[in-house]
Amino acid sequence: MATNFLPIPSKQATPLPELSQHLLDYISSHFRDAHPEAFKRDVGSLVGMRKEWVEPKSEAHPEVARGLMNSETLEQELTPRYHAQLAFAATKFPSDIGQQFTYSLPFPPPYSLTPDAPISLPSLTYERASVLFNAAAIYASLAAFERRAEAESIKRALGYLTVSDYYKSALAAANGLDFPCASYLPQCHFEAAAQYRLSRDDNEKAKYGEEIGRLRVAETLAKKGLDAGRKGVSDNVMSDLKQLQGVVKSTLESADRDNLMIYCQAVPTPAQLPPINGVGMVKLQTPTEVAEPIAWLMSGGSGSAPLFSGLVPYGVHLALSIYDDRKDTLIRDMDGKREELDGIAASTLQSLNLPGSLQALERPVGLPPSLLKKAEEVDAAGGADKIRSLLMDVNRLSKSNAKILSEEAHETEQLVERQPQVAETRPPSHVANASLIQMAGQYDGTLKQAAQSDATDIISDHVPSTTSSGAGFSALPASVRPLRASLEDLDDHIAHRAALVSEARQIAEHDDVRPQVLQEASKLAHGGSGDVKPEWFEGIFEESLSKYDKLRDSMSDETSTQEQLLEQIRQQNDAFLSERKEDPRVKERERRLQDMDVAYWKWREIVDNAEEGIKFYNSLADMLHGFKEACSQFLNARRVDVGHSPVAAKAPLSPPPQSPAPSSFAPTPVPAPVPAREPAPFLAHPSSAQWTSADLLPPPPPPAIRSGGVRQAPASAPAPDTPRRVTRSQKGPIGDPDVNPYKKGSRKGGEGVI
Repeated sequence: MATNFLPIPSKQATPLPELSQHLLDYISSHFRDAHPEAFKRDVGSLVGMRKEWVEPKSEAHPEVARGLMNSETLEQELTPRYHAQLAFAATKFPSDIGQQFTYSLPFPPPYSLTPDAPISLPSLTYERASVLFNAAAIYASLAAFERRAEAESIKRALGYLTVSDYYKSALAAANGLDFPCASYLPQCHFEAAAQYRLSRDDNEKAKYGEEIGRLRVAETLAKKGLDAGRKGVSDNVMSDLKQLQGVVKSTLESADRDNLMIYCQAVPTPAQLPPINGVGMVKLQTPTEVAEPIAWLMSGGSGSAPLFSGLVPYGVHLALSIYDDRKDTLIRDMDGKREELDGIAASTLQSLNLPGSLQALERPVGLPPSLLKKAEEVDAAGGADKIRSLLMDVNRLSKSNAKILSEEAHETEQLVERQPQVAETRPPSHVANASLIQMAGQYDGTLKQAAQSDATDIISDHVPSTTSSGAGFSALPASVRPLRASLEDLDDHIAHRAALVSEARQIAEHDDVRPQVLQEASKLAHGGSGDVKPEWFEGIFEESLSKYDKLRDSMSDETSTQEQLLEQIRQQNDAFLSERKEDPRVKERERRLQDMDVAYWKWREIVDNAEEGIKFYNSLADMLHGFKEACSQFLNARRVDVGHSPVAAKAPLSPPPQSPAPSSFAPTPVPAPVPAREPAPFLAHPSSAQWTSADLLPPPPPPAIRSGGVRQAPASAPAPDTPRRVTRSQKGPIGDPDVNPYKKGSRKGGEGVI
């Protein structure tokens, strides 16, 4: 059936197969007084309503609409019953229960080739709004299918359309949207028709000027409506508007001609025309199940009982959370006041140098806390034992390297004894490994120099005792006793404030107003709408919070009490300072405090030297490992040179290196001397030219730290051949010089270990 009603499509809902389990899980996790199994039937009923009336495609169809009308009442079979249950459930659950409700857009953008993605929101309110929209769409569709030729059909259509809205208001609400023509075109259409009909009244009243003015306004509105509805508008609507434009145009031409030739009345502008007073064509009648869904549901209008009536209302949970927040705020305010007063007391005492000035006279003072903390850190790190352990490791590596070189020299000596002709073609050891011997001497000198500077001191020897031994210091000034009493009184007030906060927290832990709130909610909500407002429980909140009034008053009184006490301490401290100006105890104390300051910086010097020593030995250990690997390579090369293979040896003279040598320690091959006769297969002798580079020496230590912890730069830069660690001195070669295998001379009669 052709109609010029604009269709209102419904919003298609996405099925939610997990909704039932999600509701049960939410009840289990958020309602401690309820078991989910007790509400399994209610959950099933709510989910069943959604599957029956919301999830199916609710497009308006005459047969479907009339089939629904055959029931007792339309309201009992359509979505208002589900909406009423949602409204009642909103009194038990918050809007966001963690479940996404998805609906498609009823009005997609015009000329779009693909439909827009559906919109999902985790909100029960969004579900209710979508359900109401679909109900309104069905009402409008039912009205559109009524026959206008029958009086009863027109009455039914008017009943369905009592939920319509004015187009002008709809246009104002749709301002800025992509589809304003849906409201703009009908507004222009009906306003143009109203101006035309009123112009007919002006013609009958001989108001020919106003008639022409209204016809011109009607023509302008009709033209605007046609321009706005060129695409995407029903052909019937456009045809009606074009017919209206044609009638207005012909009438305006006739009225202009008559006025120019006969009446000659002035034509007012559109602003000068009397406005058209609106007349309500329809009366807004919101159904009871929409205006008051909870009352309609509880009165039995839906034919079913409210679901989830056994759950504690969400308003109760909200009220309890409000009370807990007020309680926490009260305790935070008390604790903040305590911290503020404690801070004022601490800053005041610090400015007066209290209680330190009293402690300096009453008892000996131990080490400063910062010094004790640093001493504990050194002790936890191992202290001097760690340095001794590193020195032992380095000494062991040095002896191992010396042993490797000694083994090579001894093998060469035995080879020359067995094969005298080898001496003519084989270079002596002191020539072949001259660079290695030089590096060994440098490392040995560095180790000995480091050992001499690794002396340790006991920190307690540098900290003087502050105990007074004179008999003249036994009597304290008379002003000390009242000042000490005031300080103790201040400490008592600080402890009292902390006790007040602690007591308030203990009361809050056992403060539960849930039973009173539930009882009050049951009394107030009985027979009502079922909705619970947090403001209903203000009386209970005020009564429960009154138990904290005494604690808050005590904390407030502490402000004035502390101000008076601090002023008293200031006056007593002035009297104390005036008495002790010439006291010899003060001068003795100042000297001892200065000695302790010197002791602290001495400790800093020892710690800094120890840390630099640890860094030095760590870097030196890596270099010595590489040096040991180079010595082993040199020994193997010498063995291969005379036809011996390291694999053929019965047992290795030295263990394999524990760690791979750095790439910078790899020896560079040098050409071997040309033999007189064909020699045995051999490898090229490793070159240790790289070992003499200053880059491979240990890193330089920091400048010496004098007493007081202030680093001072050396007077001049060290010479290139001086030891890299300036606090150590270079000594002789490795080991005892009397048993040094590298000195010039023979171990067996003058030929030398060469």
